[in-house]
Amino acid sequence: MLERLDAAPWSKLEHAYGAASDVPGMIRELDSADEKTRDRAFHGAYGNIFHQGTRYTATPHAIGFLIELASQPKPKQLGDLLALIVHCVAGY
Repeated sequence: MLERLDAAPWSKLEHAYGAASDVPGMIRELDSADEKTRDRAFHGAYGNIFHQGTRYTATPHAIGFLIELASQPKPKQLGDLLALIVHCVAGY
């Protein structure tokens, strides 16, 4: 899972605060065994790749990996993952 995550040109993509080089770590943290780490990652995702409803060049690259996390046999916080995907695709 997430085998292609590091292949995306994250440092050339942008999110709300500049270069999106931190997005792969955030995506990995969405699958953390630790709930607080996942919650922090969701907060980061909403603050970075979907900041106040705005999408950035990093957003479409992240969506495929979010779908990958949601489609695993036992996804963590599936409802939150699906909400994030929907918001990134369709807005609020």
